[in-house]
Amino acid sequence: MAHYRDLLNLVESFLIDESSEVQKVITWVKAVEYDPIQGPKQIEPAYLLNLEAKANAIKKRLENRAESLSCRKNQI
Repeated sequence: MAHYRDLLNLVESFLIDESSEVQKVITWVKAVEYDPIQGPKQIEPAYLLNLEAKANAIKKRLENRAESLSCRKNQI
């Protein structure tokens, strides 16, 4: 579970820094998480497909959170 939270925080911070550009985020996360692994690891195309799905889901989560905050501000 700790790995999930670390990945979530990493992707969220990269999405915010990169103005929600998922492909740039994928490049950054891959460099931090995948590239340093020595020895056997998941094949790269599968890893990238998985990472893209995760990054898009996290991006949607951030957008929903922003919309929710915006709605709350309009109600005040």
